[in-house]
Amino acid sequence: MYQKIVVPIDSSDTAAAAFEHALALAQLAKSQLILLHVSDISRATIASSVMPGLDLPSYDAQRDRVESDIQTLLDRFCQQALNQGIACSNRLIEQRGGHAADALLKAAAAVNADLIVMGTHGYSGFMNLIFGSMAESLLHRTTIPVLLVRLNEDDDE
Repeated sequence: MYQKIVVPIDSSDTAAAAFEHALALAQLAKSQLILLHVSDISRATIASSVMPGLDLPSYDAQRDRVESDIQTLLDRFCQQALNQGIACSNRLIEQRGGHAADALLKAAAAVNADLIVMGTHGYSGFMNLIFGSMAESLLHRTTIPVLLVRLNEDDDE
């Protein structure tokens, strides 16, 4: 039923939990995992256009370090899947502005994903207002089935 499972990955515990669920599903269904991470590179572009001549080496270096760390994480998760006989690929997506959910959905559609498995913090009310909800945003934009994975309350501590 699920041939291609997309898993949005960041450095959160909820993303790691979602990966574990996706891994178990992929084993059962003999599916391929596609791990994705969206990186917004618009901040440096906006700052440069507002303040011409502004040198942003510290921002660029920090962005490069974060992207390197995320790529290492994507590679580690993929290697874990490959070690268990599950086909896996990963992709770091750079976007300039917009919503990460749109970039994830565009990438999921491009690979003909049958399922998206993602972590959620389960914020509601004020916390959702402040931090937003990638999961909620994605749910409102897709026709691809989505499995949301939330950590147990005990796991959050």
